[in-house]
Amino acid sequence: MNHPIQESSYYKKKIKYIRECRNKRLQESDYVVLSDVSISEERLTIMKAYRQELRDFVNKIVSGEMEVDLWKADDEFIEMYFPKLPG
Repeated sequence: MNHPIQESSYYKKKIKYIRECRNKRLQESDYVVLSDVSISEERLTIMKAYRQELRDFVNKIVSGEMEVDLWKADDEFIEMYFPKLPG
């Protein structure tokens, strides 16, 4: 059963925004998994782990596994909670 906040339009819009940001980051890192890209195995492993973190991110929020403050401004939310691209 969903928590009442999950039924609110704010919550739905925020989750939609988070998914869009996540999808953008996945798209930006798609190149690393192409077969014709030269990348070290170590870097590939790191990038695959980052991409998996991105894919799991929204589910962790929705399931309650990860506690976040959805009332944070979008930029602040991203800075605080989004998985960081490995350097």
